[in-house]
Amino acid sequence: MTKKLLFVLIAIFGGILSLRCSGNGAPPNILLLPQFLALDTANSRLFVVDSANNGLSLIDTTNNGIVTGNPLLNSENLAIIPQLPQDIAAVTLGNGVSRVFVIGNPPTNVMTVLEYDSVNGLHLASPPFITVGTNSNAQLSGLQYDPVSGNLFVSDSTDSQVHAINAVTESEAAGSPIAVNAIPRKMGLNSAQNLLFVSSLGSTSVSVINTANLSTPPASVDVGIETSSVASASNGAGTVLFTVSPTENQVSVFNYNTGTSSITPVGSPILPPVVGQPLPANNVLSGAASQVAAGVLTNGEIAGLITQSTGDLGFIDVASDLSGIASQGLIPVLNAQGATGIVLLGSTAYFAAPGGSSVSFVNIETNQFIGQLL
Repeated sequence: MTKKLLFVLIAIFGGILSLRCSGNGAPPNILLLPQFLALDTANSRLFVVDSANNGLSLIDTTNNGIVTGNPLLNSENLAIIPQLPQDIAAVTLGNGVSRVFVIGNPPTNVMTVLEYDSVNGLHLASPPFITVGTNSNAQLSGLQYDPVSGNLFVSDSTDSQVHAINAVTESEAAGSPIAVNAIPRKMGLNSAQNLLFVSSLGSTSVSVINTANLSTPPASVDVGIETSSVASASNGAGTVLFTVSPTENQVSVFNYNTGTSSITPVGSPILPPVVGQPLPANNVLSGAASQVAAGVLTNGEIAGLITQSTGDLGFIDVASDLSGIASQGLIPVLNAQGATGIVLLGSTAYFAAPGGSSVSFVNIETNQFIGQLL
């Protein structure tokens, strides 16, 4: 067994152990095993889906506090979300109403749909469920909402498809479903370029969907390794693609040419340090990488943020001219073991950590920890 593989296994085991021991510092029924996050930016709402106690909580992003100090949903509610949530998305319907979509298992190919406003609280939408595709055994793995097209994109790992569903009418869009590379998992939306990047655990290629024209066959770019999470952002100089591979616990950065649908590596792939060796000063990975998010900084650099099993948040800032890596490193965060879902709101990154029973927020401009909800 190689030292690199041994490190990854230790990191993963540590994350699992943390998950089994989680919840020590959390109030009852609040942020027990938070997994994934969804922003309704227009209403300053951050929804947190929990894999314990049928939990769904709400954070007010204006003050980073849990709304009412209690979860919106728990085991006493009639509305039931999947026991093992895989992802969550939120959409603003106007008039202060948020629509929330949750996928997971059981069930498998069925999305739960809820609505929330400050007057009526949380309740099941009408209709409360959306059946995605015709395969009742299909595993839905990722959600991305595109505010430009109004479509909610859903990845189907079983049938290697991505479905586009109108978030208001809840009907499937013309041109959907879309065939993609094998075993798609998490997706990364680049709304500035009308592109949706789709990871693949069954191939070494990332699919690229034109969200403005679903009839256009997706492009496919070979990143050299299987991926489970991808993210992209653009500035005036071009587009950057970040990928996470669970196979080698590897993070890679690419320049993506929107004209030719081709990629060029930016620097070498980033791997965790060798066990027993001193940590390099610009170390990005201290554990098993989970998910990546991307955004543009005020100085024009493009940032990639990586959650991981240790709870540390890795960052990679690509130079504004996309010529190389400007800086990279780790932001240490306590009580964030097993970190998973991450979203960006302006200069703030929010990420959920079931092992620490927490949601943390970090300033991605200064790469400093801001605070944490337990």
